[in-house]
Amino acid sequence: MRFASIARKYRKIFSAGLLAATILAAIGCVAADREAEEGSAEQVYLPEVRTEIVRSGISQEIATTGEVRAAKSATLTAEIRSEVKKVLVKVGDEVYAGQILAQLSSDSVASTRSTAGAAFVNAQSSLAQTELSSDQSIESARVALQTAEINLETTLKQNEALLRQAEEVLNAAKLSSGLSVSAAETTLDNAVRSAYPAAKDTVAECDEIVGVSSAYESSNDSFEHLIGALQSSSKPLAEAAIQNALNFLNYSADDYSSALALLEAAEGAAAATLDVLNNSITGADFTQTTLNSDIAAITAELSSIRSAISTLESAQSALESAQQSTDGNSQAVLSAQAVYAATIAQLAANEEAARRSVAATQAALESASKSAELTRTSAKASLNAVAGNLSQAQISQSKLTIRAPFAGKITSIEVEPGDEAAAGSNLIRIEDASLLKIVAYLSASAVRKIQPGDEVRIATKSSDRISAISPSADPATKKFTVEILHQNPYLQPGEFVKLRFQIGEQDSADTRIFLPINSINILSYGSFVWKLTPQLTEGINSKAVKQAVQLGEIEGEFVEITDGLAVGEEVIIDGGRILDASAEEVEVEINK
Repeated sequence: MRFASIARKYRKIFSAGLLAATILAAIGCVAADREAEEGSAEQVYLPEVRTEIVRSGISQEIATTGEVRAAKSATLTAEIRSEVKKVLVKVGDEVYAGQILAQLSSDSVASTRSTAGAAFVNAQSSLAQTELSSDQSIESARVALQTAEINLETTLKQNEALLRQAEEVLNAAKLSSGLSVSAAETTLDNAVRSAYPAAKDTVAECDEIVGVSSAYESSNDSFEHLIGALQSSSKPLAEAAIQNALNFLNYSADDYSSALALLEAAEGAAAATLDVLNNSITGADFTQTTLNSDIAAITAELSSIRSAISTLESAQSALESAQQSTDGNSQAVLSAQAVYAATIAQLAANEEAARRSVAATQAALESASKSAELTRTSAKASLNAVAGNLSQAQISQSKLTIRAPFAGKITSIEVEPGDEAAAGSNLIRIEDASLLKIVAYLSASAVRKIQPGDEVRIATKSSDRISAISPSADPATKKFTVEILHQNPYLQPGEFVKLRFQIGEQDSADTRIFLPINSINILSYGSFVWKLTPQLTEGINSKAVKQAVQLGEIEGEFVEITDGLAVGEEVIIDGGRILDASAEEVEVEINK
């Protein structure tokens, strides 16, 4: 490739670099002149450069400067307009977390705190008084309710005694009026009570033979076809009569009419069963002996039922006769009944009055409880409100005591005792330099090539890894913030250190030679780099000579060297553009 075409290809790339090199050269010259004026006659300024051994392939690096900061720092500010009363630390002091650093004062905060405290005490006293008054009101209503309940219980017991007395008087009158009526009633009662078991036994005997209810529906399965076989209508009639009697058995027979109806239903069931038996035939499963036995049993039951009906009817007739003969509506009985009715009415009125009293006192207790709860709730709400005001006042007061948020060192104090501090004004700055944070700013193209966790060389002896990369660029600088958390006893917050980010690995299969573009010097007659010459004595100073090179393809921030250099030679990659381009050989100081 001819030099003219190469020069045209890289002219735009290097123009900005040459301008920067010129400026840096001028700065270097001024600095050198100043040192020459201030130093001894023997002191000679040597440009500081960084070198690299030529290797094959691309091993890319991004070099920049990072600012050393404390990883943990805080600027404590005044949150309330106040006066600085005390500053208890000085710059450079080591402090522990929670240590009081300064004390502020504010008349308004103190006044608010005092007012809120007094209001809180008053609200507590009011709540206590309210609770005492409410408890007394509830207790009074509870005592009234207990008194009413005791009165009701006493009234019920008295009523019970008075009722027994009234019943005894009425019974005595009735007894003396006609003992025969009582005897007749007893006889009738006995007859009524006997009706149910008599009917039940008879119906059960019939049901077992005919098989109507669920209890006996399978009792005659083997001979069912023989029952009533001589007259087909007899069996359905018997089943209906038995079912009717079973229905009557579902209800108690507690008076003459119901007992008579039950016995008559049982009589009908027995008569129908006897009829169906008389129309039955015998067989292997239903012998003549069995049939005769069943007929005898049903005949006996029918006789028993008819006897019970007769006894019941006789007892009823006897009672009616006794009542007619003794004149149950005699004056003595009527008088006793009138007294008994009046007593019952008076007892009912007494009980109703006692129950109304209990209900009224119960309602009064519920009303007192609700009223007390509402009063307590209101008092508690008032207490909570003033407690909130007191808490806020206490928080405001606590903000007047400036404490260290963490252990560290005081790096600056912006106020003195007696100063007025506005809300938001800076008071004291504290830093914890046990862990450092080195901050660098990279372009978007550089940030795309790195990520958190990548290794970074720090200054000349340290290294660490990227801790964080900001997700967006600064709107003004268009740079991305890169942070490295680092521990190094030799670095201090505020320093600037050199950072080198490794952004590519060397490819052993690639035999090409690449150098950073800013290490190439382009002149009108060709391109060259500064190559170091071997030194016979050890030291940091070295000599560099011009080495003409041929340029090839560009790979990002690197350019291929097609001729002029060999692997293993040492060249200047940073600082070479400020060297004297007219000299063939220069002496430099190497920054390792």
